[in-house]
Amino acid sequence: MDDGPQERGLDRTQASLLLALIVFLGLLVSGRGNDLKPSLDRLVMVLAWPIAFGVIMVPRVRPWAPLVVALFLICGGFVLRWDVVLHGGHGSDVLAVTNEALTVLLNGADPYRHVYQSSLPPGAPFPYPPVNLLIHLPGHLVAGLYGMALTELAGAWVVMVVLARFALGRGQVLGMSMLALYVALPNLIELVGDGSNDTSTGAVLVLAVMALASLRSDTPRHAVIAGVLAGCALATKQSTLPIIVATGAWVLRAHPGLFRRYFVALGATLAVVSLPFLAMSGLDYLRALASFAGYHEGVFGWNIWVLAADTGWPIASQSDGLIIGGVTAAIALILVALPSYRSLRTAAASGAVALAVLFFAQRWTSFAYFAQMLSVLVVLPMLPGSGADAWAGGDEPDVHAAPPTEALGAVTAPPVENLAASRTAEGR
Repeated sequence: MDDGPQERGLDRTQASLLLALIVFLGLLVSGRGNDLKPSLDRLVMVLAWPIAFGVIMVPRVRPWAPLVVALFLICGGFVLRWDVVLHGGHGSDVLAVTNEALTVLLNGADPYRHVYQSSLPPGAPFPYPPVNLLIHLPGHLVAGLYGMALTELAGAWVVMVVLARFALGRGQVLGMSMLALYVALPNLIELVGDGSNDTSTGAVLVLAVMALASLRSDTPRHAVIAGVLAGCALATKQSTLPIIVATGAWVLRAHPGLFRRYFVALGATLAVVSLPFLAMSGLDYLRALASFAGYHEGVFGWNIWVLAADTGWPIASQSDGLIIGGVTAAIALILVALPSYRSLRTAAASGAVALAVLFFAQRWTSFAYFAQMLSVLVVLPMLPGSGADAWAGGDEPDVHAAPPTEALGAVTAPPVENLAASRTAEGR
């Protein structure tokens, strides 16, 4: 008996694109509070969603579907964040303090000896390394604090383009979904306009990790580029250290012949950006950077001490909290430096977990901090894996991954195949 022609199921590419669009739409329409009614930007993206969905299903244009979906998601992420930059509140003091630091520096004074009035509470030192100043200098010169918020928007754009570039180039099953997740997560959108610097820090960290994906014995210059980017990440924010240590341990074991170039480039980058301020500020520079570990007296955010306060358990004093946080950080760094990682993906994931543990042990953990960790987690499917962790495609070693210098290159057609307003003290 003839039952007629049988319908074919979705192929791998269609399924991955469909999943990405479902993730995007689901996050887009499941906002909180004021987001339950559509803002203009969200409404436009929801109304445009069926067009992107239709491209997946029309056979004539299906070869272009991955590129269309990637551009749709990137445009959506930019539009959603642009609205936040224009209308969002400011919950963190980080960009305000950085803006004041740049003003002090451009006036010929020492930003690491200055007493800041824009910090919460006033009187704090400047706890961020010099590359943080360098990243935000163009925005500061163009439009002050608003221009620095645009720098955070540019950081999000960098992560989105890197995700799209590697997902298209390697045909990852989960790549597009990770892009959709990063694009539409409400809190990640809000962080672009809340005055924190973690979006741009996450972007530098992503570049540092993705640069390692192209390492191979006959490309020593890639080791230098990766080392420079790793140094820039460390010189942007100290909390990038666990991921840099873990991925550096992978370089040592997987590419011992390249590790010296990588480590020298990393160290030289830190020296170049730090020595001028060491010469200018002396020990005050180091004291200011050390204040990152615990300037706030209270407990706040996403950590064990807030849980203790909410459940009636004792809370460590500020001095005891610093000791506990320091010991936890030291143990976490040792643990991520020791293993012989089978793949870059495993190393990056281990560093992200260590970073989460470090955050949980601190007395003050803004949600903004997690933007760094999430930026690395969403690129995990694009990293080469091996053996049991090859769940996203691409066995180790992968010699076909795009080099870091191409990570921000043009995306080409693939083969056929109000958190901020409510947290007025959040940030540092």
